[in-house]
Parts: sequence; structure tokens; C-alpha cells
Amino acid sequence: MSRPEMMAIGDSLYNGVRSLTIDGDLANHSVPAQVARAFSWGFVSPDYRRPVLADFERMASHLGEAVNLRAACITNARQWLNSKDWSAHTVFHNLSIAQQVVLNPMHRCYNDSLARAIALTRLGKGIEIGVLPRLYQAINTCFILNPSQDPKRGSMSAVDIVAELNPKRLLVNLGINDGLFLLLLTSDGSNYSTIDFSTKMANLIAELATKCGGVEHFYINLMPKPSAIANLMPLDWSDGPAAGYFGTYKSYLYGASGTIPGELMQQIDTWVNDILNQKIRDACAGVGAKAHFVDLFALTAKHDFKNGLESPDD
Repeated sequence: MSRPEMMAIGDSLYNGVRSLTIDGDLANHSVPAQVARAFSWGFVSPDYRRPVLADFERMASHLGEAVNLRAACITNARQWLNSKDWSAHTVFHNLSIAQQVVLNPMHRCYNDSLARAIALTRLGKGIEIGVLPRLYQAINTCFILNPSQDPKRGSMSAVDIVAELNPKRLLVNLGINDGLFLLLLTSDGSNYSTIDFSTKMANLIAELATKCGGVEHFYINLMPKPSAIANLMPLDWSDGPAAGYFGTYKSYLYGASGTIPGELMQQIDTWVNDILNQKIRDACAGVGAKAHFVDLFALTAKHDFKNGLESPDD
């Protein structure tokens, strides 16, 4: 097995998920896959032969299908679990999985995820909607970490697989699901300063440094600018932006969400950029000069036309 130029670990953004949906085409358009194509590097993307649980994006435009969502998800899960022909590959170069938190790449494996998927599927079509994300992640983890369903690879974590393949470069996109995603989803910024996954990130980096010493470069994504995220929209478009912020922000994806005043939104942005992202940098000291940080805050701020911080001509 030749040494890959690049691999990736991460969450939904790096998995290729769009509107809760993942399939082979979306995975092939993930950020890591596009980076590999830009450099003409060989890269094995997850070749999903069916969506995981459902094509939620399609359901958004075919609301009649959503009526039987739970039954459809259970049917899909059983198709996954009963199939012995998941993929043409033994291993993928993209080990990103939607909903992952920082410590998942160290601990999650095919065996425990399969047991979880089987137990949740047994709940049948009466499964609660709130449980479906756990089933989604369990099946997705099984497929990504062991697409050939080889019992000998059942206990391998994502870090173990990276260590086995020994890529020259590793892209890392983790942390958004360790608190910041929920803040953005619910537009509740009351406890933003308590979000701190730096110790977990330091543990992950230490594990990578110990097991994956052959990796020459780690490209680690910092957190984006919260107010620039499309889910957070002005409650009143006529109310600003003044000095780059509207009067009030609200989640457009979560009906029961609260609101975030513009002044608080600015405080959250400043805290993410100055405090949280610096903690991520400090947490990655374990790989020394091998660590390279991708400033997603600066990138999202540059394209934040919603808040008027840049003009299209800049």
C-alpha cells in the first residue's frame, strides 16, 4: 500500500455533508477531496452507494416523504446492516464523520459503532426523532472506518488508520461540535465563554504525535467567525448593520431558538478569534513546527457580506 500524500480527519464539513445528507457524490466534493484534486494527489474518498438514513436534502423539497421519516430511516439502516457489499475499498483517505467531537477519532471504532447501530435499529419505526442522529453517526462511523467490514479491522480508530497508512500530510477539522455548533443552532450565546475543548484537542494531538510520528505536516482548522455563519440571520434586516453588526440575530434552522443581541454577537466573535482559537493553537504544541493553522475566522470574515464587513469589490 503506497503512502498517501494526504489524509483527513474531521466532522460534517470535511465529510462532504450538505443539508444533513451524505452520499458518494457529496463525499467526492468534500473539502479534502477538492484539495487533493487541486494538487493532483491520489485520494480515496468514501464511495457511499446509498445515503445514510435518508436523503434529507431531497425530503426538504418532497415534504410528503418526510411524513414517514422514521420508518424510512429504519429501512435504510437495515439495508446498511444487512449489506455485505459496502465499498470497493478497504480503507479511505478521508476519515471525517458527521457529528464528530474532538475525542471521537481516538476512541470510536467499527465494533462499538456497529453494536450501537444494531441496538438503535431494533427500536423500529417508533424510534424517537432525537435518537436518529445517534443512529446516523453510528452507521456512518462503521462505513468510514471499516468499509470492507473486515473483522480484523473492527477495533481500529481513525487515529489507528492514519498511523497505519502514514500519510505525509493530515488535515484536521474538529471542534465545532464541542459547543460552538449548539450555540449557532439555538442562537443562545449566554454561556459562550464556557466553551473550551482545548484539553481534548491537546489529548488528540498527543495521540497523533505518538502514533503518527511519520506525518510531516498537520493542517489544523481554527474556528470560523460565528456571526458570518449563514444559519444566524438578522431578526430585522433594516436594523443595521451598524459597525458590522445587526441589532439582533436568530437561528433560521431551529424554530425554538433564542436571539443574540448584536453587541453580544460581537463579543462572541472577538472571543472566538482572540481566546478560543489561541487555545487551539496552544493545544497543538505537541507536534511542534509540524502544525500549520488554517485561519477560518479570517476566511469567513473576508466573505462576510451579510454583515457588511467587506464589499464584493474588495
